[in-house]
Amino acid sequence: WTKPYFLAEEFTLGVPILPRHVYSVDANGEPISFDFGSKEFADGFNNHWANRQMCGTGPLMFKDWKKGDGVTLVRNPDYWGEPFYFDRMVYRYASNPNTELQLVLQNELDWSIIREKDQYVEMADHPNVKNGKVVREEFSYPAYRYIGYNQARDFFKDKRVRWALGHAVPVDRIIDKVYHNLAERLTGPFLPGSSGYDSSLEPVAYDLDKARALLDEAGWKDTNGDGVRDKEIEGKRVNAEFDLMIYSDYPQFLTIAEIMKENCRQIGVDVRITPTKWALMLQKLRKKEYDASLLGWAMGWRSDPFQLWHGSQADTPDSSNSIGYKNPEVDRLIEELRVTMVPEKQNELMRQIHRMIYDDQPYTFLFREKRTAARDGRLKNIKFYKIRPGYELLDWYSSSPRG
Repeated sequence: WTKPYFLAEEFTLGVPILPRHVYSVDANGEPISFDFGSKEFADGFNNHWANRQMCGTGPLMFKDWKKGDGVTLVRNPDYWGEPFYFDRMVYRYASNPNTELQLVLQNELDWSIIREKDQYVEMADHPNVKNGKVVREEFSYPAYRYIGYNQARDFFKDKRVRWALGHAVPVDRIIDKVYHNLAERLTGPFLPGSSGYDSSLEPVAYDLDKARALLDEAGWKDTNGDGVRDKEIEGKRVNAEFDLMIYSDYPQFLTIAEIMKENCRQIGVDVRITPTKWALMLQKLRKKEYDASLLGWAMGWRSDPFQLWHGSQADTPDSSNSIGYKNPEVDRLIEELRVTMVPEKQNELMRQIHRMIYDDQPYTFLFREKRTAARDGRLKNIKFYKIRPGYELLDWYSSSPRG
């Protein structure tokens, strides 16, 4: 608040209330300085003894946690607003998605996110879904999927190559066959339907001939007849090849990667799929020790593009700009956006940023996937919202007791 920032209100209102009587003293009960600009306050707050305690002001209170079983919350009788409808809420532990699916289908679980789209579609034939005891739900979620290209790799430095790769991904077919049309295409870094999204831009068309022409234009040609294009860069022959890192525990990602691998083979590009566990994947992204990755971002309905797209973050260790994207004009627009307080001007700046990133194609922007879920039919007043997590438990009530 010492200078203009266009998301100051959202960030400030999103900070939870913290109890002064707890955070004003250290573990020995000695007072902590409330000089917010001092190192003493910063250290005292960041390392505070209460940071690992359950301490809040919400409609529910922590009751117990049984490892390997679940967490139980109970209604807070002193909550300042409308009381929570249910007297308790239990987060159940499920060992795997199949177990979780069976629990909700047998009405032993009231709400579950169904991540596998095949499962979501197939459960429509279950007797409890047909008779209304279990209800399927689908709703928009503020997140998108993409394939990101490490700009430090020789093969990805020319945007014609990145456009060619975009033309090699049949996104519409993937949405249809893999996601059962439970997704929508997008063209840039903001969410479809939001005020910063430029809806005039056309999604990159699936066109292998166009991809081949762009690779030819960029100087990538198969000079030795081995089926893989190559190019001389600084006196060295470099092959048109890359590793595509994917999250190993998400089957749909493997399907997308295999489709891309086959289509890239047809345009003379060799793709090696590298399934990777999440912890190692994060490490490689932070250190930029990878070629390309298939991932997603969850975001706010309005978001600050600085973290992902500003050039100052390209060479910063552990930054979210893991592809090392740099564009001075995009940087200038992001900096102007951050201090612009007029909504109409903000929207125009975001649309300009969208257009420039679209033109650069540092990502192949894929789609916004719908969230799919299932719930007990006795739950009522289920509403969905544009911000995470997409629903509000305070809205819910029940038409009858459980069982």
